Amino acid sequence: MPITLAQAAEQSGVNRSTLLRAVKAGRISGARDDAGNWTIDPAEAFRVFPPKQPPQQAQADAATDALIAQLHRVIDDLRQDRDEWRDQAKRLALPVPRQEPQPAQAAPQPEKPRNGWRWWRPRATA
Repeated sequence: MPITLAQAAEQSGVNRSTLLRAVKAGRISGARDDAGNWTIDPAEAFRVFPPKQPPQQAQADAATDALIAQLHRVIDDLRQDRDEWRDQAKRLALPVPRQEPQPAQAAPQPEKPRNGWRWWRPRATA
């Protein structure tokens, strides 16, 4: 069953004028109907201009969007788990040892006399 140039152009993904040029050049056989419209055999049109593939891209996009949404949920769950583990680690961590202030070193004490000897200082005379 013959189809019009517009239908063939839509199915093959080329412009109507491209198909008409191919008919006039003799690459595709075509005829005019009573109304003056060009009709061509689909097999002839698709022999020269293969039909375009059905729109599978929309299905692939939908599947990709669903996968991305699922991955975002997994990432959110992992972030929540990470935060919970971090909080638990902070609660269980050993406290940082405090540095006790070192007492000030006292002045050295004079040596005590040994064996009963007494140290003495001479008195200042006036």
